[in-house]
Amino acid sequence: MPCVSSSDSSTISRHQAVTKQAPKLATNKTLTFWQRRTQTRRAKRVLTAGDRLLRTKKQEQDRLEYLDALEEGHAVIRGLAEGLRNQFGKYSVDHYLNVLMHRAHTSRSVRKVSGWNVYQKFELERMKNAAGSDVSQINLTEVNKQISENWKALSHAQHEDVTAEWIQRIEEQRKGKKLAVHSAPLNAFHDVRSTLQSIEVQLAQLHARTRLEFLLVACRSATESFTKPFVYFSSVSGTWYF
Repeated sequence: MPCVSSSDSSTISRHQAVTKQAPKLATNKTLTFWQRRTQTRRAKRVLTAGDRLLRTKKQEQDRLEYLDALEEGHAVIRGLAEGLRNQFGKYSVDHYLNVLMHRAHTSRSVRKVSGWNVYQKFELERMKNAAGSDVSQINLTEVNKQISENWKALSHAQHEDVTAEWIQRIEEQRKGKKLAVHSAPLNAFHDVRSTLQSIEVQLAQLHARTRLEFLLVACRSATESFTKPFVYFSSVSGTWYF
């Protein structure tokens, strides 16, 4: 381990390592596999030669329109980059392009549960259960139209009252999917392996971008766990402390 002289003690005191305790996240639920949705079989439409030709032409037209829209978008962004270059003149146009297109590498926000989506989902399920064996006779287009009209007729306060219980169920399902304990050691092993592989790649990329050094240690907390001890160093410098 490298020695630290007394002259460096003041520097170290001003740059103490920041320690932060991770928030405690837990749930008493057990992770269960989602049931596959059962879909009603629909009669397959047989396309004629004329139908296939029209479909091919439509796909080609959509592709060309998409490429044109991309070109227009790229031109707008490049125009913004050139404007920044003319205004500040410190970096190249490509630099400002990279700055404009930069996005965070990991998602920090959690998408809020949509009240309309929840209302539509459970209303459709209620109608299907009420129909029973006649579920195949339900016209989804007409049903969705009716559900939309019912939703628009409600006030904002009524939206919250109607969907409060359903939204809570969805949030509990989300929490269970993230924090529920695996019921089988093999499932936990695969979860740990895939998650650590993803973290290792992200830390390596973050080290390349920022030159920060990372040390990650993972070990099992129970004897029945299949996971081997795991140690990750972002570079050889991490081995100096062991």
